[in-house]
Amino acid sequence: MLKKSEFLPNRRQVMSGLATSPLAIGAEGLFSPSIAHLISEKEACNWPTSTTISASGSSDQVVALPYGDGVYIQAKIVFNVSNTGIALKDIFDDGKTLADNDTIVTSLGSSYATVFDPTYQAEGISKSIPPRQATVIRASTAVRKATVDETPAGGSTDGPVHLAFIRTASPRNIANALADSDRWQSYTKAGCWPSGVGPYPLWMSTRAEMTNLNLSFNPWTAANQATPDGKGNANFSVNSNIWWLPSMSDAAVHHCHYKNFIEVHTQLLGLGRMQKFNDQTSRVTDCSKAGTYPLGTNNPVPSASYYAVPGISSNDSAFGPGLYEEYRLAPGETNVPFPYVDDDMNFIYPWHQYYADTDCLWVVWELIPNS
Repeated sequence: MLKKSEFLPNRRQVMSGLATSPLAIGAEGLFSPSIAHLISEKEACNWPTSTTISASGSSDQVVALPYGDGVYIQAKIVFNVSNTGIALKDIFDDGKTLADNDTIVTSLGSSYATVFDPTYQAEGISKSIPPRQATVIRASTAVRKATVDETPAGGSTDGPVHLAFIRTASPRNIANALADSDRWQSYTKAGCWPSGVGPYPLWMSTRAEMTNLNLSFNPWTAANQATPDGKGNANFSVNSNIWWLPSMSDAAVHHCHYKNFIEVHTQLLGLGRMQKFNDQTSRVTDCSKAGTYPLGTNNPVPSASYYAVPGISSNDSAFGPGLYEEYRLAPGETNVPFPYVDDDMNFIYPWHQYYADTDCLWVVWELIPNS
């Protein structure tokens, strides 16, 4: 007699349109796994509402990010942080809400930011945050634009500093934030999965679309590559939202996105991973057409056994032989950019996914080149 794991395909195989069995079992009955991929191409993914935020150009402009509810999640962006700086207590409500919780600050500008304590002016106490990186701050901390002396060789001092400040309730209370239907959307109910597949425990918040940032940087340098001849800086805008997953679940293996962007993730709560999978035979470099994450016309079927879970994969490995690199993320950590940047500034991703070891909350920053 066959064991259950020998005839029921795991979710990763259904998601990719592949299974060890010729049929997959869904909520609406039996359907071919290959059809699961086709269904996703026909369905639109209904994203949560987006809010456009335009920087005014003034210094130390504090703007609320739409996924902050003021109770369980506080989220602000400070545009064009000055050399004088801004104190943490001046960003939120004088420390009345979540005052004793960590604040995670991510640098989204092109110049360095400096963390300092105005009440403790000692040599060497101030440290800088590089662009596209984050740190954790508390109490009387303030942040300002780094001086020339505080900026490493090769770092920009001419560009702006935009800083996102996010702090959350404790892990035991954060699920209350998901009850706000105006700010959160179930990925399954949004129609982002094929019919009959799910339910899937991924939640996404409302989105912020930030423009007029005067943000210019070299995307090849950002991706740790050599810059092609004749290439250099490009101008970018930033889209952002928060994602939530329970422990031991993932956001599905994919390599194409809905836009051409550099994607980085800052961990807010829990322990997670950004994982890369080696499946070059089915990865295409053209992600320019309209598609749905994680499935759609631009995410071709990966090799069968690469994404199986223990008990189904012939290698009995947690992520299969395709996993070749991963970044472990704790609160306040941001992964390095994943894509390869070609000569035409297309951001070409390996197959990758976010995996949650514990219940996880993280924020995604999409750095989108302006046309």
